[in-house]
Amino acid sequence: GFAPTEPQAGSAAGAIATLDALGIIDNLVFGTEAGAIQPLEELAALLAEEPMFYKEKFFEKLQTGTSFPVARRYAVSSILGETLATLLDQPNNILAIEYLKAIRSMQANINPIGILRQGDGYHQEALTGTAFSSATAIRAAIKSGASGWEAQVPYTSEGCFPQAGFEESAFPNLLYLLRTMQPEQLAASRDVREGFEHIFLRAAKQ
Repeated sequence: GFAPTEPQAGSAAGAIATLDALGIIDNLVFGTEAGAIQPLEELAALLAEEPMFYKEKFFEKLQTGTSFPVARRYAVSSILGETLATLLDQPNNILAIEYLKAIRSMQANINPIGILRQGDGYHQEALTGTAFSSATAIRAAIKSGASGWEAQVPYTSEGCFPQAGFEESAFPNLLYLLRTMQPEQLAASRDVREGFEHIFLRAAKQ
């Protein structure tokens, strides 16, 4: 792509490349807020090909100081209309589009199947008693020692969660690693570009 990518793009591309290399995967099923796959396919086609008229709209907005997601949404709305652009407001739709882009760009022999996401929203922070709580709410309940989350996960995996680590538990090790790295080492990492390694290293030493 011509612009900085979001984390979903890298993880989705890695997942599709791995599944396609296995040679035994026919279908990829994922949840989306849209449900239907066709409008997401239309978005993926535009974002994967990045035609010049898209780039013009994208950079027109980006040069005003807005973020990558805002500039992308503006460009999509200008070309495909606001109805399709609103699909970029939902996190599972965004990940689904990245799957579709990866399948298209790699010409992977995988059939994508989207299913309608049900239950609480992605950012819901508390258990609400619905059949499907958000992962955010389940993690928060486990970390706080609250009960009620057990009914929200498959019984086969219930016993694994209390022992699972959370991202903050890795922070001391990550901080140590950053403080002992050389700038050129960090610059070789994925998505570190344009001198960001110096910003990261300065922040790590404060």
